Amino acid sequence: MPGVARPCPLPRRRDDDGAAAVEFAIVSTVLLTLMFGVLQYGILFFQMLTAQHTAAEAASLARTAIIEDADGDGNACEEWRAAVAGATTAPGVDWDRTSWRPLSPPDEGPLRIDERVEVTVWWEPVEIAGGLVPIPWTEPRPTTVTTTLTRIGIGKEYTPPTYGCPDPGAPAT
Repeated sequence: MPGVARPCPLPRRRDDDGAAAVEFAIVSTVLLTLMFGVLQYGILFFQMLTAQHTAAEAASLARTAIIEDADGDGNACEEWRAAVAGATTAPGVDWDRTSWRPLSPPDEGPLRIDERVEVTVWWEPVEIAGGLVPIPWTEPRPTTVTTTLTRIGIGKEYTPPTYGCPDPGAPAT
């Protein structure tokens, strides 16, 4: 057709085969790191809250005097730890190190109603992704709750302990 201008041919484009794969590799590294970071810190905060809940449950059991030796075999601490472990399911909690102690000096005699006790629950953070996302700590950590005893023992002949349930993993003093 005479008089009709033909479009100029476009300049030849460079070959961009594989560019999408390279871009995906760069972007996905950042996105996966962010995703694992959110997941790791979500699990960490979940564990912290669960440890606090476990310490509160343990304090409740100590406060209401579920600390006596129910079957008379001398294992009041183990029975209390088993009751705490049965009351909650917390990931990373070291049930054997769960402990309580009176805050009054030991020379004041056996426990009394309205006495303050400190309950400690030890837990260890769960690390995911092989350390890809660093967390502030990886060693076991304590969570402590202080409470007041409202009753001591169930039977009239119950003799409360003077020592509490010590942490078997604590260094000797």
